[in-house]
Amino acid sequence: MSGLPHQGAVGQVVLFHAGAIGDLLLSRGVLLALRQTLPQATWEAIGYPERLLLLQDELRLARAASFDAAWVPRYLRDPAACLDAPAALRQPGTLIVSFVDGIPPAGVPNPVVRLRVTPGPAALSPPRSSIERASRLPAESSRGNEPRPPQQREAPQHVSSLLRQQLAACGVVPNLAAASAAGAGPATPPPLRFSTGARQAASAWLRQRGIPGLAAGAIPDRPIVALHPGSGSVQKCWPVERFALLAGWLRRQCGARLIVCLGPAETERLEPRQWNLAEADILPAVAPPLDVLGALLRRCHLFIGNDSGIAHLAAAAGCPSVVLFGVTDWRIWRPLGSHVHCIAAEGEAPTTDWRGVDPAAARVIMERIPIDRVCELVAGLDRQLLAELWRERLLEDRL
Repeated sequence: MSGLPHQGAVGQVVLFHAGAIGDLLLSRGVLLALRQTLPQATWEAIGYPERLLLLQDELRLARAASFDAAWVPRYLRDPAACLDAPAALRQPGTLIVSFVDGIPPAGVPNPVVRLRVTPGPAALSPPRSSIERASRLPAESSRGNEPRPPQQREAPQHVSSLLRQQLAACGVVPNLAAASAAGAGPATPPPLRFSTGARQAASAWLRQRGIPGLAAGAIPDRPIVALHPGSGSVQKCWPVERFALLAGWLRRQCGARLIVCLGPAETERLEPRQWNLAEADILPAVAPPLDVLGALLRRCHLFIGNDSGIAHLAAAAGCPSVVLFGVTDWRIWRPLGSHVHCIAAEGEAPTTDWRGVDPAAARVIMERIPIDRVCELVAGLDRQLLAELWRERLLEDRL
């Protein structure tokens, strides 16, 4: 098609997003802008339902279907003949928003907004000119002792800013172009709010483990710190033995109770004896539902972890976070939140093709983050502020 429809002509929006948790959460800004621009449209999404559930309320999703459904490959081969695809895909008033290469296939009659959660030029339909990368750092910086990138001619731009530029180029969202000029910093969406059921499940999880004061709103006598020693990619993991040493330091020096977030990958990689998981103040949270984990992270004073989907979830939930970066560039991928502190491995900024880095080489890079550097940043945080922010989140969740 030669152009996108007028806003009033859009009756349905179908979102294709099959990316990782972090990619989905970094897309929130543009998705919220679209949702606000098309308030009357019915939205449905195709991706991974547990992840999409995180955005169900704020996007007002009527339906979340699985990207692994049997109709998806048939739709790719012949959209017109795929009668078991969502009906909205065959209706003229449907706008398709796709973060998946090749979906929808060429030739569909619907207007399509194609967005890419990768640094580099945008891929938009209807065709538009390429989006140039910014020539300076994002204007917005996370708080704390930021890593200083090596001097270079062109600093990479945060993914959320690139997405905003891509969407602005489509002309769907009024007034977005001026706010999305090259070089504009990432806009932080409001904290994620979780369902009553997820909040109740998180509260019950904590009560069962003897953490007091949550029901009454009193600040616990000991800070609650969440650690996530894993990632979906082993290349992005700080050595687990350093996480274990950090856990000991947090208990001794900060008196912290620790929640160790473990997914299936972490339970396979980690040596339980390193963590003393049987001790009362180290609480393993093994693969809870994502929305429950998000609600649980809102009840923590601090999160410390690798560049991972769970780090993005913690920041999106409003939990102050310390995130460790090695093969990935914090300037491109840092989680969006109002109290996010990034620690980058010393040395040259990594290539954007970090997935091709050999795991052994990636470990060497991650080892350039000494434990003393992490402890120093944590020790310098304002504990009173962390306590006040914790109380604010608790009161918000009780409303």
